[in-house]
Amino acid sequence: MRHLFIYCLTLLIQGCTSRSPEMVFESFDTFPEGQLMKFENNTGTFEVIKGNVSVKNFGSDENRFLHLEGGEGTTMALSLASNIRKARMVSFSVERVSPRNPFSFSDEARSGNTWKEVFNGQPVLIATNSIPQINIDLDSINDISAFRFNCASSEGTGVYIDNFSVINENNMEFKRVAIRQPITPVLKERVDCNIMDILLETTGLGNPLVLSQITAKISGTIDVNSILSARIYLSNNLRGNEAILFCEADRVTDSIIFRGNQVLTHGINRFWLAVTLKDNVSLEETIDAECLETVINGHKEIPAVMNPKGL
Repeated sequence: MRHLFIYCLTLLIQGCTSRSPEMVFESFDTFPEGQLMKFENNTGTFEVIKGNVSVKNFGSDENRFLHLEGGEGTTMALSLASNIRKARMVSFSVERVSPRNPFSFSDEARSGNTWKEVFNGQPVLIATNSIPQINIDLDSINDISAFRFNCASSEGTGVYIDNFSVINENNMEFKRVAIRQPITPVLKERVDCNIMDILLETTGLGNPLVLSQITAKISGTIDVNSILSARIYLSNNLRGNEAILFCEADRVTDSIIFRGNQVLTHGINRFWLAVTLKDNVSLEETIDAECLETVINGHKEIPAVMNPKGL
């Protein structure tokens, strides 16, 4: 339950299924915490070429990530345990620590003795509602033996990197669903106020899965008759304001079935429930939302926790 203009954020994830379309997957959770110089595991050898890289925990969990600390320049290389002869995509999460400039971030792949830049851009900032996932097409590169990450930024800032994977052409698989309640004000003057994120995670590229239905419930002290509209959008650009309308409810009721036809992509597909309030609603009211189920390729996928408790 949340007040109309004070929200809390919680992310809850179900257990993973098979990762067969992932030729390489590294979560960094087994890395020793602290300064990283060189570390070897089944993925390959991670080595800091210049600058500072540290392994950090996410909160009190054993969910670890890498911090490329930037400065005049930080470079970390991953020499793979075995060459990847044919891959379709490399995917990883990357977040920029500070908006201060100058800043640069890039990723390179090595084939034979040649390094080729595969990404050069601006990751999302931390502490935003954006999903920091980057998917990079590798169709033109064969026999990949290594990757190299480069970052230059203000001293001590840099980027966070997590969940690095290389994807083959195997069929797409559904992995998990997460419900997130972002810190977003719900005001009478605002159109399409976000009250819930539905994050659908997949892996693989072949025969993409299709989302056809999301069932949501609206509760709280608010009278649903005070809600002008309810829509579900898809924001898969993950770092901008563009959004694709999945479905608009014909009528706002306590329980709404949103039907559409949306092809999913590899990684996290962010759908979000947006409401627009009528002018006569009182700001003393509260509004809440639950995701009861989703339907993907005709199969019901039910969140482990439909309405996460706010922090």
